Order: sequence, then structure tokens, then C-alpha cells
Amino acid sequence: MVQHEHRITDEDVAQYRALAEQRSKTYWYLSTFFLDAPTTGGLLEIRSQLSARPREPDDDIDPLLDEFQSVLGTEPDVGELVRELCVEYTRLFHVNKQGLGLAPPYESVYRESRLLGETTKAVVDAYADAGYEDIHTPAGPQDHLGVELRFLAMLCFDESRNWSSGEIDAARSSWTRQSDFLTRHILTWIPAYCDALERESTARYYEIVAQLTRHALDRDKQVLRTLITQSCRN
Repeated sequence: MVQHEHRITDEDVAQYRALAEQRSKTYWYLSTFFLDAPTTGGLLEIRSQLSARPREPDDDIDPLLDEFQSVLGTEPDVGELVRELCVEYTRLFHVNKQGLGLAPPYESVYRESRLLGETTKAVVDAYADAGYEDIHTPAGPQDHLGVELRFLAMLCFDESRNWSSGEIDAARSSWTRQSDFLTRHILTWIPAYCDALERESTARYYEIVAQLTRHALDRDKQVLRTLITQSCRN
């Protein structure tokens, strides 16, 4: 382990910390779409962030973000859009009549066809093993889609703090924890949920949210695979 620490330069640490911070922000940002109904302030903040974002050459996500920005419009008053999206948010995520619309956004529902299943316990155990209790109580069962995304945001944030404090081994071991949760839980059902969300939504806003979530998960799977592979070589 000590040998590992000697092989990491200050520049490496800064890059890893910045990457962890960015990944944390991405997961937290995505979680809010599923945990919180749209608000005027929230939409204006998204629009501001989209317009100010740096552009990367040949980044395949840019066209989708441009469309998202277009959906939010340019008018200072977004009240009507907020009202429309709040109705859609409620219909998609809180009206769960059998045979109508989307199933509730819980891992146990998608993997076991029931609430509070074995996967719910496994998710809660994963939170506890990382030092967390309930992460977002208003969501109900903690295998909610938004809560699982928020847990990864917190793991990435913890990783960034470990880099900042020089806890190299803890930072590296976080990659395995993140990858395990992504593989054993999130990737087993959230991409399929996003497919269903994209089909069911009548608002382009939530279609784009589904696409952005799938894209972020696919990209992060590759990022973690690269990080873990590099770590094993050192």
C-alpha cells in the first residue's frame, strides 16, 4: 500500500480529486430530477448552468444538452412550464395504478415485482457498510432510483475528500465500492427504467432526463473500469 502512495504524484491526486468532484455533482444533479418536483428556481438554475457549461471537442452529450437548453426556453417567466412539468412529474413518479404508466421507481419493484424486497435490504446494507443510514427519508423505501443515484454522489464526494486529506488507500478503495454498487444494483434496473420513462413521458424534458441518466451511467461504468484497471497496474 505504501508503494502505491509513492507512485501517485500531486498532479495525479489533483486530477483524481477533480474527477471525483465532477462525478459527485453529476450523480447528485441527476438524483434531483427523480426526487424533487420541478420549481421555477430549479429550472432557471438548470438553464443558467447549461448556458455556462464548458464545451468539450467531440463530446457526444453536447447535442442532447443543447436540446435540453432549448426545451427550457429563454423567457424569464417559466411558470407555465413549471406547472406542466409538475403535472407530468406527479403522473410519472407518483401515480402508480396497476397497468397504468410507470411502475414505482424502486429497485425491488423492478427486480422482484414487490416493494421492500430482498434488494431493498441489500441496498440499505450497502449504505450502512459505507457509513450511511437513510439517505433521503421522504423517498420512502431507500432503493428509490433517486436515492441510489444520491448514494453514488456521496461516495464520490467521500472519495474527493480522501484525496484532499491524503488518504490515498481509502480513495482508491472507494472505486471498488462505487463499481460494486453500480454493477450489483444501479445497472441491473435503472437503464431499463429510463427506457420505460422515455417511452411513457409526454414531456420532452423527462425524455431527455432519461437519456442523460442512461448516458451518465454508461460513461461512469467505463470511467470506473479504467480507474480500477490503472490502480491494479500500479
